[in-house]
Amino acid sequence: MMGSKRVSGVSWFKQRAFFLWVTFSMTLCAVLFLPWFLPRETVSGLMGRWSLRIYGTRRQVGRAVSRFLDGVIHPVVGTTETCVQIHRMERAARKLLYVEGETDGCE
Repeated sequence: MMGSKRVSGVSWFKQRAFFLWVTFSMTLCAVLFLPWFLPRETVSGLMGRWSLRIYGTRRQVGRAVSRFLDGVIHPVVGTTETCVQIHRMERAARKLLYVEGETDGCE
């Protein structure tokens, strides 16, 4: 096994747990927020997008849930990014992955 890097048990577990968390978050976002979610968007990304809105109920919900996710869930999972940062990363990824205009009108 030349060139392969041995990963410790804890590191292997953390990698798998993070992968499962992201998969769960995307699935949860698709199920609970079907009318609003974008392709490859997590609950954190959606709440970050909503919290950046200028006004409205979604902004209030986004800000409240973002505070909860940033303070309680993200440290447990090991994510250092805030919901707004995650939203910006997901938006940049969508720009790279999708043809321009394919997801327009969703944000």
